[in-house]
Amino acid sequence: LPLLFLSFLFALVDCTSSVVFLPFMAKYPSSYMIPFYIGEGMSGVMPSLLALAQGTGGDTCYDASGSASSDGPRFGVNVYFGLVSALTAVSGIAFYFLNNLDV
Repeated sequence: LPLLFLSFLFALVDCTSSVVFLPFMAKYPSSYMIPFYIGEGMSGVMPSLLALAQGTGGDTCYDASGSASSDGPRFGVNVYFGLVSALTAVSGIAFYFLNNLDV
């Protein structure tokens, strides 16, 4: 139940961030809106692709003789969260430069 609550909370924050950033983007040229929306879309696609690359780790396959084989995840949870954290850090650095450099 706590995980479900946290997932709902983070989804709410993600949805409201788009609404908050649109007035912020108004001070930039309109040509910046297309990369903004591409970045918004990629912020959901990249973690999903990482999760797909990780695999489920719970698949059990049975061959014709009845013996089972199970594959583990391709990389651990720490690696996944490290990659997502790196993606978040790169986004934060890009926001810092966009906000503080003269464009």
